[in-house]
Amino acid sequence: MAVDASWYFQFDSGGARVKQSLLTTDALVAIERAKLLLEADEKKLTGKMRAVLNGGEVTGAVSADCSRIEDVLAWLAKRPRPCTNEAGALRNVLRKLFTTPDQLTTEILSADLPRRWKLMHEEKCSGKSQNDANRIMRSANSLLHQAKTVFSAERLADMRAADFVFPDMTIFFNEVKARRFKRLPKKTFVPVSHHLVARMLNGWQNLPRNEFLAVGLMLSCGLRKSQVAQVRWDWFGVEEHRPVLAGDADVKNHKGRVHVFPINPFWRVMLRRVKLENWTGKGEDCVLAGTATERRELVYRRIGRWMRGLGWAMQKTNHAFRDYAGSVVAMKYGLEAAKEFLDHSSVKTTESHYSSFIKSHATRDRSYIKWA
Repeated sequence: MAVDASWYFQFDSGGARVKQSLLTTDALVAIERAKLLLEADEKKLTGKMRAVLNGGEVTGAVSADCSRIEDVLAWLAKRPRPCTNEAGALRNVLRKLFTTPDQLTTEILSADLPRRWKLMHEEKCSGKSQNDANRIMRSANSLLHQAKTVFSAERLADMRAADFVFPDMTIFFNEVKARRFKRLPKKTFVPVSHHLVARMLNGWQNLPRNEFLAVGLMLSCGLRKSQVAQVRWDWFGVEEHRPVLAGDADVKNHKGRVHVFPINPFWRVMLRRVKLENWTGKGEDCVLAGTATERRELVYRRIGRWMRGLGWAMQKTNHAFRDYAGSVVAMKYGLEAAKEFLDHSSVKTTESHYSSFIKSHATRDRSYIKWA
């Protein structure tokens, strides 16, 4: 084998000598793919595994040893930390691509899936305006990426330990990355009306329980939606004589810790209504009431509809509250304070992505906000 050539693997299958390219020059990756081929051969799935490695579409009858994707997602839903949003994204992708997604197995997670996904959206973009095409491409990128995160390294190891059968997911992951729409033109900035922001802040105080608390946590603590869904009552505490919200959470497919000092007047307004309505629960209870689907999806859809009804026209809805909170912190206390408040890895991220309200509200008086 040449130094820069792909590794290949020879083995006996059903009395015949099989030679298969492993499509990698990395020895460790080659060893793992060779192991997968041997496992597939034991389950009489050699032909299907070779089709996956060759980047082709898997066809033919499905073996009883193969795992149905619905069974995998049902198993994940019973885990202590379910990946509800990611599972929903994967279901959405499969429903758009296949007429009977409930019958699909993990064999479909091949290089062909992201190729078909991109082709479908390229066809959707045909004849559209630039703004509409950009919106379609951004949504396609986001949904496929979220669907991919169902299969984090830790989850994949747990699923294989539970006897679910998967192909070599490295090929699938690489193809997802390669098929992303690239070089999307930047969105034209449209200043947000001061009157619209005022209407949202005033209307927030009269929203129903879950909507009020979700928006309150995004405004006072700059939380993401996925974090809000996991906040529990025992996260509320005091540190250094200041209110603090602190607890463990899964964010963007990683375990992490929420630790934020909230800002007033949003924190004060939220706690005042919580006390008035007697909404406080047990320490281990989630702040948002209801099922995981309610806390992770439905409440944000209702908030989005409420914002649209007020006149909100920008693509993102719920995330605007985190954007606004980070912006007002940056305007009064500086970008470094906003970086800490939003839990960013660098000030550059804060400056690049959380400047919309700074641009439109830079001349306004920000003295009304302060650390709680």
